[in-house]
Amino acid sequence: MSYIYKNITGDTVQVLLSKNELKNNNIKSMNICNIHASDRVAVDLYLYRTYGDAIGGYEKDTETKTEESYYLINSLIIPNTVTLQLKDSDLLIDYETILPLYDLRIKLDAGDSAVDIIINNKK
Repeated sequence: MSYIYKNITGDTVQVLLSKNELKNNNIKSMNICNIHASDRVAVDLYLYRTYGDAIGGYEKDTETKTEESYYLINSLIIPNTVTLQLKDSDLLIDYETILPLYDLRIKLDAGDSAVDIIINNKK
């Protein structure tokens, strides 16, 4: 097993694991801990991809881009000093079919939000 440690701050979207990192790298569990001193944090955790309408995977700058998001967690409130633990059965990710295309992303609701994340992989 291997562990990935991340500290996420602010309200910008962060890639937790890219599509290349997720491929054949099943997540056994994930802890998301609100480390903000006094506030709660709302968390979005989702799979995301963007692709174009070109044939054969070649994308031109002028083509229409399509975005897809599939939420595992949407606006879940985590009180300060609380840890959310997700196990593999909570994540519902098809690592063989869907993941070569999608990144795993996280977004927090406020600029001063902060969480620590520990991901346990089944390597």
